[in-house]
Amino acid sequence: MNTVFKLYLDLWILWGVASALALSRISLRGMKTPSRHIFSLLLIALLISASVYPVFATSGRSHAFKVKPTLDGLFYARNDFKWDMDAIRWINENIKGHPVFLTIPARDYTWESRVASITGVPIVIGWMGEEIMWRGDRKEVTERMNDVMKVLSSPVIDEGVIKILERYNVSYIYIGPVERERYPQGVLKFEDWDGCEVAYKNECVTIYRLRSINA
Repeated sequence: MNTVFKLYLDLWILWGVASALALSRISLRGMKTPSRHIFSLLLIALLISASVYPVFATSGRSHAFKVKPTLDGLFYARNDFKWDMDAIRWINENIKGHPVFLTIPARDYTWESRVASITGVPIVIGWMGEEIMWRGDRKEVTERMNDVMKVLSSPVIDEGVIKILERYNVSYIYIGPVERERYPQGVLKFEDWDGCEVAYKNECVTIYRLRSINA
């Protein structure tokens, strides 16, 4: 899929050049003067309507060029997702090896996979659509998604939750703004569970370290 993205963007430029020549030949071939005028007017109207998009889209995507240009892909995140970024910086500085983190099941093209994407630590399930496309195994991806949702949504730490944590060798549970928004009641159970301890905490993020299961 990523290869398609890389190729078709360039192809649009090549097709644009080729279409200009093709349209000029089509408009001149076998057309009488009235038909040629009508075709030319329709073509001009089409080009004008299409030209509206790059003008407004460029301004919208660039925030009207009010943001200072940078090659730092995480610059926006430090402003828009401050508490997550503070927690992620702590992970990068303090977590050694590759312990498994449990975070919310990540939907495609969202901020939800931020922990794994920025730190490189493994999580139970990443972008679900991408995983299905790469691995071709929808069953396993769906199973992992349901397991993580059960851990986060369950109002209590029961035997089922503990078995899931053991199955995926989870060492840390990451509860940030996204998890709190999706499972506001379910995430509260970790506060009083003696099976974990707070490894890191700020105003919006708490990282729990499991004591007796896989830590």
